[in-house]
Amino acid sequence: EAIGNSGLNHRLSLAQFDVDAAKNQRFLEALDKAKVDVVCLGIESISDKTLQGYGKRITAEDNKEAVRELRRRGKWVHAMMVFGGKGDDKDVIEETMAWFNNVKYGPDSIQPFIATPFPGTEFYNEMKAQGRILTEDWSLYDAQHEVVRFDHFKPGEVQDAVHRMYGEFFSVKNTLKRVLTYRGNESWKRKTSLVISAYANFTGFRKMSRDPQYILHRQFLDSLR
Repeated sequence: EAIGNSGLNHRLSLAQFDVDAAKNQRFLEALDKAKVDVVCLGIESISDKTLQGYGKRITAEDNKEAVRELRRRGKWVHAMMVFGGKGDDKDVIEETMAWFNNVKYGPDSIQPFIATPFPGTEFYNEMKAQGRILTEDWSLYDAQHEVVRFDHFKPGEVQDAVHRMYGEFFSVKNTLKRVLTYRGNESWKRKTSLVISAYANFTGFRKMSRDPQYILHRQFLDSLR
């Protein structure tokens, strides 16, 4: 509200918050007034059983509606989600993929993470006690490498799923479909979508998949199957 009242914000700007904040109409009105255009939204999952496993009060429909509402307001929605949590299985992965690729109601961009047990957290203590930590090479603890043995998945399957999410979401086909949904006054969204897709395909996840450390770790995961 203070930013909006000051009239200082005349450039493309970004805010990060969770779905609870996205349900607050006064907060959303303040975002509009402050001319915040890009929202990084912490969704975590669109599966009720996974959200329950995280101890969250929000529902999968709450998460989807938050994205729809923000997009109706003209915001760019960057969805940040975590995979491998309690309740996640292959059906959840496929359901999420379908939602990601729904160019009308899904997010404008995505950032999927792999559930990672950082030392000092309850998740780390739980995984350590159960003997499910696969490596303590801390350079792999970046939420893009699979470092624990997950329920309902063979080693490497969650990492492969995250890589596939990037590939399908930022494919030329899905990018062009997404670009065509933007209204005439949203030319900045069309440009942003094309730039991000180009980055993802030529520098981002494609580059990561060719990284020697990524390849060696993927081979290590295969050896555990």
